[in-house]
Amino acid sequence: MEDKITYSYRNLISALYEFLCTYITPEVDPSQVLTGDAQNMVLPENEDYIIFTVVSQMRHGTTVEHYDADSETLALKELNEVTVKIDCYADSTNSSEDDAILRAQIRANNLHTLFRSSVAPEFFRRYGISALYADDATNTTLVSDSNQYLHRWSVNLHLSFKNTVTVPQPGFTKMQVVMNSIVTKEEAEKDPIGAGKLHVCDVDVKIPN
Repeated sequence: MEDKITYSYRNLISALYEFLCTYITPEVDPSQVLTGDAQNMVLPENEDYIIFTVVSQMRHGTTVEHYDADSETLALKELNEVTVKIDCYADSTNSSEDDAILRAQIRANNLHTLFRSSVAPEFFRRYGISALYADDATNTTLVSDSNQYLHRWSVNLHLSFKNTVTVPQPGFTKMQVVMNSIVTKEEAEKDPIGAGKLHVCDVDVKIPN
């Protein structure tokens, strides 16, 4: 089933968004789950939020080719692994600093736990994506433009998918074969046609050019 699903970047983003909205704890409003490469993104104020970003992609193995005689297309498949960084931000405006740090840390740790269980693989399978594993969560708190601590914990998630590129590839069902035999000059002069006879034959299957 997974082989029939063609991966797309939009497919991955949708799957990650749904996963985070469904399983992130403590809960974050879905409107505060953001993609890191969105244009003109405005960060929430006085609220906890999540930013997820695809940071790398790596191919595993070599490309596998499959020819479809009916549609005359050639499918090129390859296995890719992506690393997605999840940044969990917590605001301390309406809570203590310790509570904000703890919320960010718990969210990152819970995502790590989900990716080390059967929950994440089962969820992403419906999208044709495999949840592999997660790195340990790290404290990535930073200082904002207003010289205030911006509490953040981060975790990297690793996923894989089969990317398919399909290109047109015309085929054929008949071919002309010229059989050239080695003959002497005298034999060729006596029977010039017999020196290179033309044969037309069918092939068992449609073959790509």
